[in-house]
Amino acid sequence: MSVVGQRFRRWGVLVAIAFGAVAVSVVPARADEPPKLDLDKATAALTDQQIYRAPGAVARFDEEKVRAAMSPDTRILVAPYTGRFEKGGNYADGDQYYEDVYVPLTKWAQDNHRKLIYVTGIFVAMVDGPAYGPADLPSLRRVTSTLDVTSSVLILTRYASGMSQEKAEDIDLPPPDPVKPSGRQLDDVTAALKANRVYNAPGREDPIDPVVAQLADKVGLRVRVAAFPILDRGEPAVDYAPALAKRFPGEIVLVAQGRWLDIAAPDQAKARSARDYAFGRFEQGSFK
Repeated sequence: MSVVGQRFRRWGVLVAIAFGAVAVSVVPARADEPPKLDLDKATAALTDQQIYRAPGAVARFDEEKVRAAMSPDTRILVAPYTGRFEKGGNYADGDQYYEDVYVPLTKWAQDNHRKLIYVTGIFVAMVDGPAYGPADLPSLRRVTSTLDVTSSVLILTRYASGMSQEKAEDIDLPPPDPVKPSGRQLDDVTAALKANRVYNAPGREDPIDPVVAQLADKVGLRVRVAAFPILDRGEPAVDYAPALAKRFPGEIVLVAQGRWLDIAAPDQAKARSARDYAFGRFEQGSFK
């Protein structure tokens, strides 16, 4: 293989690693697949409830703020992740999901004269209306590290109540600034990564598969991964990646917090580009 070909392959693997940490590695195993949305139960509940949270739903938001902005004819359905689109899964493919979920929800909203906002995983949209998600990296970090979709739900709630899109978007929910790790925190994670190149911290419910590091080995990339649990709302993220990169010079360091991914590498521009590409290219797949 030519030098150019080797570089292209390494770039492709780096994107695949970033995608794996962003999306694949946090998709649960078959035994832990999210429950399928019971659509009949959900729409029956929404007849009397303004907000219905289906079993298995993971998204979080500030209900007090959202309820204060809701018009009487607005309803919010909070559903679990769809699970893998594959034969034997909750839905064989996107077309089945569209026919089984979106079409009936649209009909229910129209028949009952309701403005329906639905949250699937952490993907937020309105039936017969816009979808809304993070618009920049700080917002993306907030949503993916906390699974908190208050901003998106609040914007669509205000929009559904008749507010113009410009005014609906005029909210200020800044994420807390990341903080540097303490010396003890950094030493503990460093020791864990020296013992095993993939470290899943206590409380991490969807562990990163060690295959991520093995995949990198095949093309000469040395990778270490530290994965941490979802943050609570308002809890600052610990910015481990830059400090860990100094502990493991010449290697690629991935730090996952919930569904957020930090990356540090000798070629930082290329590494960050791979991470950003993975988030952008697979946003709906990883959010839903």
